[in-house]
Order: sequence, then structure tokens, then C-alpha cells
Amino acid sequence: MGLNMYGAEELKGRIELKGDAVVCPVVGCRTRVRKMTDETAVCEETGKSLDAHLGMPTTRSREYFGQFLCREHGIYITPSTFIYRDLRDSLVWYDDVDRGLIEGILSAKRMRAQPTTRIVKMLSPGTLSGSWTSTASCQCFWKN
Repeated sequence: MGLNMYGAEELKGRIELKGDAVVCPVVGCRTRVRKMTDETAVCEETGKSLDAHLGMPTTRSREYFGQFLCREHGIYITPSTFIYRDLRDSLVWYDDVDRGLIEGILSAKRMRAQPTTRIVKMLSPGTLSGSWTSTASCQCFWKN
């Protein structure tokens, strides 16, 4: 169970970027992880974003997102923030009510994070005519 939230006194003043790596934001930690970018924010093999992975991890998504994880502190690090490996660590307390709420959120996010195919009409500029096409998309919930 979680409850390992980091406070301001345990965190560096900012997240350090070192080329294509990001340094763990916890004071005294020198762990470097791969820098997450728009291109690497979704696991190509599973189609999962980090949020989707946290809600319903698979072996493949664990392997992929492991490159962004400080294993010592249990946080995924991006250039702008960090995310607890255990979502419960983001909560000040965790009881049956919280468990129900977080499960409801995760199930909704799991549904929304699934890739979808849409049929859209591509309009020619300045006209109301065009051709129909199929597009695939996946809704993500955070952006670097």
C-alpha cells in the first residue's frame, strides 16, 4: 500500500535534464532515466500511455515504462514532473471510500485510453465538400 508521498524538503528545487536523460528529483539521488518525450510517451507495442499503464499494467508496458522509473524511489520521471508508481502514494490517506473513488477513475481512464477509430470527413479548404477517411487515435491524459 502507498502513503510514501514526498514533501518539499525531500525534493530538489527542480527536475534536472542532462541531454537525453532526466535526473531523479529526490534529494541525494543521482539516478538518471531516459527523457520522456511526445514520441516516447506511449508504448508503441501496447498503445498504452503511462496513465493507462498505471491503471492496468502488463508485462510489456512494465518493461517499456521501466526506462522512466527511479526504482529506488518508485517514481516515473518526466522532464516536468514525476508520477508515483503506486497511484495511492498521491493520496494523503487511503481508505475504502478512496479505494472506490480511485477505482472508478481508473476504470473510466482505461476506457478512454483505448485506441479508437473514427470516420471523419476531410473538408477541402473553403468548401463543405470533401472525402471520408478513417483515422486512429488514442486519448492521452498528460503532456510534457
